[in-house]
Amino acid sequence: MDDDSVDLSLVGKGYSGIVRNPQIDLQLKCTSQNLINGDTLKFPLKKKNYDDLRGDNVLSPRYLVVLVVPSADIDWLEHKDDHMVARNLCYWISIKDFPETTNDTSITLEIPITQRFNSTTLKNLMECASKRVDPC
Repeated sequence: MDDDSVDLSLVGKGYSGIVRNPQIDLQLKCTSQNLINGDTLKFPLKKKNYDDLRGDNVLSPRYLVVLVVPSADIDWLEHKDDHMVARNLCYWISIKDFPETTNDTSITLEIPITQRFNSTTLKNLMECASKRVDPC
């Protein structure tokens, strides 16, 4: 049940900021549609999710993470004896400071494709949560 638009909460350990065990909350989405236009991913987000991810009156920072996969599901993963290949791109955005919307159903977000969600990004977001600052 998606009551609060949080699909996954991650907790870090060993950080030395204000919070030693920071937490971030993620709303996860997946699409095989070609939504990349120039240097942005134009992702339609339901108004409910948009409203839930906005604002700073939550304990943990919240992020939208969009996974873009090939259109044929057979191309998503390739299993080998000694490794696995995942064909995807993953992007993130914080909409904490975005304004209210008068849209009734959804709002299209423009996520810069430079905001790749990967292990380096995850460490950075956790470090920022530990320091209680917005992502750098």
